Amino acid sequence: MEVGVGVEVRTESVTKSFGSQRIWQDVTLTLPSGEVSALLGPSGTGKSVFLKSLI
Repeated sequence: MEVGVGVEVRTESVTKSFGSQRIWQDVTLTLPSGEVSALLGPSGTGKSVFLKSLI
């Protein structure tokens, strides 16, 4: 069996605002390498904004 290769994704104290409206504050997250992770939540809660902030 072939072992998959991945990278760890880590954020520390990320804050996002649109103008004066703070969307989230001090978000810290670690996604370990070699793991499958999912970002789940209701529509409009900032999932796509968070992922776009990583790139």
